[in-house]
Parts: sequence; structure tokens; C-alpha cells
Amino acid sequence: MSIWRTARRSRKAATRSGSERYCRRRGCSLRRDDAYLRDIIDSCERIARVVGRLNSEQFARDQDAQDVVLHRLMIIGEAVKRLSPEFRTQHAEAEWSRIAGLRDIITHAYHRVSVAEVWDVATSRVPRLLAYVTSVQSSEQGD
Repeated sequence: MSIWRTARRSRKAATRSGSERYCRRRGCSLRRDDAYLRDIIDSCERIARVVGRLNSEQFARDQDAQDVVLHRLMIIGEAVKRLSPEFRTQHAEAEWSRIAGLRDIITHAYHRVSVAEVWDVATSRVPRLLAYVTSVQSSEQGD
């Protein structure tokens, strides 16, 4: 069996978020939005760990760190796109469309992405997003 056939066969499973796969295996019934919020939080935390050990010059020279941050920004954008329209409307102050738009740029127009912009997003916007999503998730679970 070729690797391509294996990849094609498991594509549906690969498109599920980590939280969705966990819930399917465990049989839990988490709300869909909560699963995507967890993915956003996880990716924000991973980005924070990577940029927390570097300054902007080190980040500009570290291709592996750039790859991790870009990949995690794409995951955040994809999770945002999968949040329900009701949730995004209810929490519109997060500028979901701009976050999803960044994912599209990274994925489809990667040649337009500068390391300085990625650093700025990773060090200023991601921490704010993490704080916001964490507070939203806490308040939603408290209801």
C-alpha cells in the first residue's frame, strides 16, 4: 500500500481537531465550540513557549521556530473558521474574520508574510487572544 493511499484514507480523521478526536475516542459530548476554543488555547500557549525563549533577532534566524509559529497560527485560524456563527457573533470583539484571514494569507500567500509581522502577531496579538479566549471559555463553563 502506498503512503498516498494511506493519507487519503485517513483524511477525514486528519481534518478533525485534536479535541474532536479526543472526544470521539472518549465518548464525551463537549460542545463543538468548546473543542475549537481548546485548540486555540493550546496553539496560543505553544506559540508563547516558542517566542518566550527568543528575541526578535533570534526568531528571524530560527527557521524551526518560525515554522512552529506559522503552523500554530494556521491551526488557530482554522479553529476560528470552525467556530459556530452564533459564537462568533456573540463574541465579535475578537475580530474573528481577521484571525481567519491571517490563516488564509499564511496558507495561500505565504510569500507575502514577513518574519517581522509574524513576530508582532506572536508577541502582541496571540497573548491577547489567549487571554480573551481563556476568559470566554471560563465564563461559558461557569454558565
